[in-house]
Amino acid sequence: MIELFFFLVFLSGLAMKLFHMPGHTIVMGVGLLAMMIYYVVSLVTSTSGKKRTGSWLGLSTVSWLIFFLAEVKFMGGTLILMMLALFVSVLSLLMTLREPGSLSPGRIFVLLVALFLSASTSWMELHTRYYVFNIHFSETAWNDYVTLDKYSWFLYKDRQYDEALVMNSKAYDAAKANGAIEYIPTVEEHEEAIIKRNWGSFEQD
Repeated sequence: MIELFFFLVFLSGLAMKLFHMPGHTIVMGVGLLAMMIYYVVSLVTSTSGKKRTGSWLGLSTVSWLIFFLAEVKFMGGTLILMMLALFVSVLSLLMTLREPGSLSPGRIFVLLVALFLSASTSWMELHTRYYVFNIHFSETAWNDYVTLDKYSWFLYKDRQYDEALVMNSKAYDAAKANGAIEYIPTVEEHEEAIIKRNWGSFEQD
């Protein structure tokens, strides 16, 4: 089915992110947008039956995947997105119960995957989530001074101060090795902020 293809496009974007490949956000966004358009069009053009129940289920899936994407990308407003996903899920459940026809096992499976992804990321500590989705699967990430610097920020946010200093040192070494002299003062400022416990926000410049 075509929605499964769109879901695989989304997962491809997620795999690209895990391996630190550029353009992953666009791929994930395209997959989500295509899924949403497909389900909305199906709801509008269908009168009742299995296709309509599947579309309600699909909208719930998309809402959770949007929440998951926001968590992975550390966007703001994730609490609002989670509440919206819950609302859409309850609405989808109520509308599904009103419609005749059995539910598609494939759509149920995709929804369960979306729920699993959303739950697993929301339960992670910030630094763990950042490490899993930005560093763990990518060897090149250890040479990316901005990535390492931001990792130190999330360690700091989770009160892992000693680990934050270690990662700050790695960010310094990576910036120096890459000849990014202009970034070194930023890393040094962040080191001082970690020591003084007054790092208010992550700033690259």
